[in-house]
Amino acid sequence: MIPKRQFILTKKNLDGDYKEMGEYKLYLGLEEEYILAKSIGIEIHLIGNIYDWEKPYFSNEDILYNIFWELFYPSDIIYRFNHYCGEYVVIIRWIGGIYIFNDAAAQKEIYYDTEFNCFASQPILIDSENYQENFYNSQKFIKKSYFILDETHRKNVKHLLPNHYIYNNKVKRFYPNKPNLITDSDSAAGKANNMIKGYLEAMSLRHNIAIAVTGGFDTRILFLASKDLDCQYYIHQIPEIKNNDIDVRIARKLTGIYNKKLDIIPYKIQDKTQDIDGIDFPRYLNPGVGLDKDVVMINGNISEVARNRIGYYRNLSGIDLAFLSGYDIEYPATIYSRWLLNKPLFDTLNYNYLDMLYWEDRMTNWAAKFKTEMAFFGRTVLSPFNSRELLEVLLGTKRSLRDFYDTKLYKIMISKLCENKPEIINLSFNPTIKRKFILIAKQLRLFRIFKYINLKLRITPEF
Repeated sequence: MIPKRQFILTKKNLDGDYKEMGEYKLYLGLEEEYILAKSIGIEIHLIGNIYDWEKPYFSNEDILYNIFWELFYPSDIIYRFNHYCGEYVVIIRWIGGIYIFNDAAAQKEIYYDTEFNCFASQPILIDSENYQENFYNSQKFIKKSYFILDETHRKNVKHLLPNHYIYNNKVKRFYPNKPNLITDSDSAAGKANNMIKGYLEAMSLRHNIAIAVTGGFDTRILFLASKDLDCQYYIHQIPEIKNNDIDVRIARKLTGIYNKKLDIIPYKIQDKTQDIDGIDFPRYLNPGVGLDKDVVMINGNISEVARNRIGYYRNLSGIDLAFLSGYDIEYPATIYSRWLLNKPLFDTLNYNYLDMLYWEDRMTNWAAKFKTEMAFFGRTVLSPFNSRELLEVLLGTKRSLRDFYDTKLYKIMISKLCENKPEIINLSFNPTIKRKFILIAKQLRLFRIFKYINLKLRITPEF
């Protein structure tokens, strides 16, 4: 039986109902969203949900047939999906075979065997006993419990990275495919706000949505962009986490300015979850404690892609990246070194390689794993930032405006969303001692020196 909200596309015969796709069969778990759209000689199979910021009232079916109306060839259809937000897997079937790809940050996961006989939402669902040892038995991996780039703990099972599709037993990069021109921050902020508001509206028209309000940049944008919608606002009060009281105070002030109700929900961090049969390396979870079962959680994940989380290093090696991600052994360094072969393409098309790494590694593994685990427990989590077109807008601004600790672009977005209300603009962001120290070090032009020394001396991993 296929686990809840998961899928398998395989050449084998399994128990249960399936959708036939030539030599493949698609098996879906309980509660998995699915829709098929057909035109002459071509089919689009959608697993999951997709949202249109310009036409928020469009359903999944409306969007798919709108794509058919405008385009026909599979390669054109793939690029058309850049416009949308959501967590989804797309299978395009036509006379030449099948194309398989997923959402902008691969939050709806796809794993595949290297013979291309089976595709699934988790490695555990693909028949394989060809395990890799050493690294995947190490305490450092067990503590993190998420993969690196396209590698898994099984030698013949890979993880499809975002910006790639599978066709005719090959994996091909399709994005970026054109230069990303630098735009002014005011124009970028305006368009990004309109897109986020549109995506949120589309989500609210299909689901009961809830947004966590904290002291961070992302949640402030989501709150202000959703303030005209029917939405629940909440914050988890977690005694074990430092600065949570500050977050609660900021959340109260922010929601109070707009007379919005804030639900403050007590929460205790759970132990690691060990009873998930359909998930590889399960971690601890917060499956929406205190929220109604039918509520869809909205968070700011994927936004980190446009916030220079790794920093401003120019020419890091695979070994450097392995250290910064928390590992000091050869295996991860080899994986990162292989991925760095993409750097000349990114340089040519004006995409910073560290932005792209955070997109294609951390978001694809750490953030996506969280969504998969939550789905297993019946909780849907959506990220309005999970749109290739939106990320393109944000990444089209100067990196100096997108600093992780002082994101000036997001401050401009917030100013526009609140119509320059002083009480909003003057509300602090994550007022921790660490952030204050870092901002002072940046003003003194010392922070990048500290980071460089830290990397060279291998003191503390950072991302």
